[in-house]
Amino acid sequence: RELDFLQELEHAERCRNHFMQISGLCDRVVVPKVHRSLSSRRLLVMEFSDGVPISSLVQAADKRSRGMQLTAREALAAENAGSVAALLVEAFAAAWCFC
Repeated sequence: RELDFLQELEHAERCRNHFMQISGLCDRVVVPKVHRSLSSRRLLVMEFSDGVPISSLVQAADKRSRGMQLTAREALAAENAGSVAALLVEAFAAAWCFC
């Protein structure tokens, strides 16, 4: 089945709006803004957001748990992985109730 980016656009906007309503999350979790006028079924245009991808947090925490050497950036990511995971659980639990 072909991917429809207009459907992804709706999901991204819904997720962004929801995160912005949760106290304590709006300044810590960023969902990039969608540029609706530039997007189509085959193209999704979003704002650039400089930050750390969630996948980096997971990888750093995994390396730490294996006792591997971490760079300074990875060590910071590993330290934050637990709090980010808790924030996301809180956000998605609230979203589940919100729907």
